[in-house]
Amino acid sequence: MDEHMEERQPLLVDRKDGGDPYAPMTPLGVDKRHGEPEDDSFGIHELVYAANSFCAVLKPVSLTMLLASVVVVYIRSEEGDGGGQSLDQYTIYDESDESGDTTSVRLGKSMVNALIIVCGLAAATFCIVCLYKYRFMKLLIGYMMLSSCILLGMMGGLVWWTLLEAWQVPLDCVTFLLVCYYFAV
Repeated sequence: MDEHMEERQPLLVDRKDGGDPYAPMTPLGVDKRHGEPEDDSFGIHELVYAANSFCAVLKPVSLTMLLASVVVVYIRSEEGDGGGQSLDQYTIYDESDESGDTTSVRLGKSMVNALIIVCGLAAATFCIVCLYKYRFMKLLIGYMMLSSCILLGMMGGLVWWTLLEAWQVPLDCVTFLLVCYYFAV
């Protein structure tokens, strides 16, 4: 190993100074005085921090779930079937009653469909965690920005289109696409 290379510091750090932001950081669980692991690894400060982090995430997630529920209940298109048709693109097997299969065969097909969806989500999560672990931050930030823009543009445009249809408001296609683009970006 090269003598000039710096040793990688651990990602998890703990402050042993009572909260001074300019104090040196030490690895989690290592006492600065003796260099040995401590006995207590989870104190009251960590508990308060974890509770505050949970509360900080809980409010926007709850608001988003509430707004999504309101949108689903009050904004519907006349030709929509309640979302069942849109989920067909994620399934491999048809598990409806029209297929003529027995209950056990439909259960097996449903389990295969669920397994495929869960494996897809697990693979996407694994890829994102690997990007973070190997510090591909620019790629990760670019992916997050692109996916946020696409979601805002597509879902915002879909909700706006449904509102325009429900209230029978005329609008040309160019204006609609420009507003969706500027809303997303």
